[in-house]
Formats: sequence, structure tokens, C-alpha cells
Amino acid sequence: MIEYCTAIFLILSSVGFGYTWMKISETLSLKERIGSLRSEIKVMKPVYDNYSIRYKEFQDLFPLINIINTTGSAPDFQRALIIMEQLRIKNVNIHSIQINNEKGESLSLNIKGIIISEGFTDMQNNYQTLLNTIKKNKGIELLSDRVDLKDKSFQIEARYRDNRIL
Repeated sequence: MIEYCTAIFLILSSVGFGYTWMKISETLSLKERIGSLRSEIKVMKPVYDNYSIRYKEFQDLFPLINIINTTGSAPDFQRALIIMEQLRIKNVNIHSIQINNEKGESLSLNIKGIIISEGFTDMQNNYQTLLNTIKKNKGIELLSDRVDLKDKSFQIEARYRDNRIL
């Protein structure tokens, strides 16, 4: 019985020794890989330091760069649509709003609709309220406006420029 236990112990010991030897070789190869990665990091360190210094130098210029980029960019369609939302006026039905980009400098707006009113005075007051609402927006320049008294329809042409500076 003792010979049997000794044989099992020797077999398990040799298996354990083999497993340990395998893990030691894996550990040594990982150690070599870590060493090579550390040397790569040391080589890249001056580049990273140079980048950090340049980034800090340019950090003060980023607001100016953003202002210049937004000044030369096309007007924002979403802001124009938000302004158009303000045109919801009682007794004024807007049927269509056409927005076109004019060479990246501005947006042309063509607004068509009808005015619901009982008389000409009421129609003029509602139309004037619509025009005043358009004029109060600093980014919109009113180009032309027409009213047809027969069918109480109107057409307004305007230009939208988003001249805000951040």
C-alpha cells in the first residue's frame, strides 16, 4: 500500500513540477513583453510631453478659434426653425415656410399663409403683429411683404443671418 501511495505522490509531484515549469516560462515571457512595452513608453514620453506643452499653449486660443469658425460657417437651420415657432399668432395661419441656403452666408425665408379676420382693420392688425414679431428677431432682415386683400393671403420674404458671437 505504501508503494502505491509513493507512486501516486511521485506522479502528482512530477505533474505539479511540470505545471510550475510551464507557468514560470509564461511568467518570464510576460516579463520580457512588459520590459519591451516600458521601453516603447520611454521612447514615446518626449513626444507626449511635447504634445502636452503645445496643447497648453493652444488652450488659450481655442475660444478665438471657435469664434472664427462659427463666424464663417453657414447659419443654423435649427435656430431659424426655432424663430419660426414664434410666428404662431392668433388668426394667422401659416401654410408654408420655405428655407433656402444662400451661399452659406444666410438663409432665405419665404413665408406664405392667410389671415383670418372679419374686416380689413382686423386683418391689418393681425398682419402687423406678424411683421412686428418677425422684425423683433435680430437675425432676421425683412426683404418684402405682400398682402392680397381678396383672399386675405400674404407672402413674406426675409433673410436670416445667425450673427451671434459666443
